Amino acid sequence: MLTNNLRILFAASLNVALAAQAPAVSQTPQTEHASALTGGGSSADPFVLRTLGALPQDEGTDYSMRTLFQQEHGDFMQKRKRFDPQVMLRGGSMMNGSVGSDDGDFDLLRGTADLDFRLPVAHNAYVTLGAFYDQRTYDTNQMPGFRTETLFATGANVGFGWFFDKDVLIEAKAKPGYWSDLDGTTKSDDFDCWASAIGTVRYSQEFFFKLGVRYNEVYEQANVLPNLGLTWAGETVRVDVMLPDYFEVSLWPSPDFGFLFGAEIQGGEYNVRGPRNGQPSGTTGTTQVQELLAYTGVHWQFSDDFGLVARAGAALVGEYSLDDGDTSTPVIDGTLDPCFFFDVSIGILF
Repeated sequence: MLTNNLRILFAASLNVALAAQAPAVSQTPQTEHASALTGGGSSADPFVLRTLGALPQDEGTDYSMRTLFQQEHGDFMQKRKRFDPQVMLRGGSMMNGSVGSDDGDFDLLRGTADLDFRLPVAHNAYVTLGAFYDQRTYDTNQMPGFRTETLFATGANVGFGWFFDKDVLIEAKAKPGYWSDLDGTTKSDDFDCWASAIGTVRYSQEFFFKLGVRYNEVYEQANVLPNLGLTWAGETVRVDVMLPDYFEVSLWPSPDFGFLFGAEIQGGEYNVRGPRNGQPSGTTGTTQVQELLAYTGVHWQFSDDFGLVARAGAALVGEYSLDDGDTSTPVIDGTLDPCFFFDVSIGILF
């Protein structure tokens, strides 16, 4: 009997030892789940595996949403525009401008701040939040139909971006705000909401095609227009086009310094109060401004996060309708005469 018991214990011990040496073939619950989500096989999406905890979470490795988004789409986002900062500050001037060669002229002093923060909400999507501020101060000289005036555009930047595919980006953006001289209490006529929707397709590593639609008040008779654009990002030459808004060719003798040659159209429509004994009155006027700028300039990229752009050239033409809301003086309406302009911008990325 003792001998039989010893034989049984020996056989059981041998089976346990053999089982311990056999290779493990079963999946962990996490990898089974990941396999089900990805269709099985060994091609599971690393983002899904990280989310499920099937990949090791190494200490010091950044698995934040922002980092994952940058890893997957950073090159696309960087190449699709020459520079797309989250904070843009610009100051400039247009000198000795006149309308329709009428008597009198004006100097335009302009300052702009644009904050546009992209916040990733998934590895293929983000929302944008921010604000904009644009101030135009017209210092007039012998223009009886338009006194010295400051016009403002200010409001919020909101929108989103979604990668339908790794090479297809859909973006939508709205700019609700006020376009006015802000004399007195704001009114409903001061409010507007510029908006755009753009699809960008990456055809190759260097070439991007863009198609969309936008609403704004740059063209008085055509508020809604289609957008058609392209970007070609070569090593030493870039081409950036978004019709009907801008066209630019840039030459880059080094990765951090480039020469710019281009044209841009800008403008807006503003609600203006008329004066009465030095105070705002109930009468209002509508001022429409538009400039087609042709420029040359330089772009210094001091780091990945900070750049400076300086441009100079001419406002070649444009449509102006200057109404200061004073019913006792005529509206200055006509084509902008050519004049000199310059501006300097700094851009910051976070």
